[in-house]
Amino acid sequence: MQQTRASDLPSLLRESIDVSVRTDNLVPLLVDALIVIAVGTCSFGFLLPPLLHGYTTMCLRAVRGETIGVGESFRGIERFVPTLTLGLLLVGMLLLGTLLPVVGNLAVMVVVWWAFCASVERPELGALDVVKASFAFTRAHLVETVVVAAICLGVGTLLGATMLGAVPAFAFTGVLTALTWSRLSR
Repeated sequence: MQQTRASDLPSLLRESIDVSVRTDNLVPLLVDALIVIAVGTCSFGFLLPPLLHGYTTMCLRAVRGETIGVGESFRGIERFVPTLTLGLLLVGMLLLGTLLPVVGNLAVMVVVWWAFCASVERPELGALDVVKASFAFTRAHLVETVVVAAICLGVGTLLGATMLGAVPAFAFTGVLTALTWSRLSR
């Protein structure tokens, strides 16, 4: 894989779709997206950070061509305390972002876009260091981060109105984020 630029967007989107719909990946990505959404919601968000960590791990593995299986998002629970701490930190940052309506939350979201990728790739980091790593990555790749975040938010907005649309949107955005992270971090 080559270095990603804004001009590589069509190939990035094509590859994300290819990884998402690959026969070995399609069912695990969709089922686990449903698991993360349903269990995360039913637990009032308490289990969402560990499940997101597990799902991000799945997406990164799928992007690398590794075999993934249904239920792998539950492996994020093995890192329950660090991921819950990260989740609480992210919620706190989003709450602070509300002080500057609309722009504040969008800025925070862009800054922490790569937090779970950083957490998966560098498990030795604490929550604050993961956020710092995400910020540094965003600063180094601002245009790509804004483009990927905009695409993911657009897809999520268009398809997320129903549970049937939210699941494939979640799966696609997870793969797109993981693929972009993998390309840019090389």
